[in-house]
Amino acid sequence: MIRWIDSAACLGFCGLKFTQFRGIRVLNLFCRLHPRFWGDGIGSEATTAVVAWSKTTWPSHPIIARVRPQNLGSQRVALRCGLTRAEQLDIDGEDGPDLIFTTGWPEMQGFGPPRPPSR
Repeated sequence: MIRWIDSAACLGFCGLKFTQFRGIRVLNLFCRLHPRFWGDGIGSEATTAVVAWSKTTWPSHPIIARVRPQNLGSQRVALRCGLTRAEQLDIDGEDGPDLIFTTGWPEMQGFGPPRPPSR
């Protein structure tokens, strides 16, 4: 839960969830804020802290963030927290296209399984 240090009020949520992506166990980064807090840097601060924590807690697991093409704010947050845009990993998600941002992805480090063919 994201909250002000001196308040119990919830501003949103940020964290990681283990999932499978293209045959690799990854950490899926998520961040959901109440719209009233968009554009204040809260998402960037929260995701940066979560990514830094995960690199010491689960350093061998890649991190991905799935972002809708029209969500420019979330794309900026993904870049600010240290992820890199990975067009070669984009997918058609369950409810629309997902742009993929990542850090620690094997192919981007010069090793790892081959990518499945595009749909």
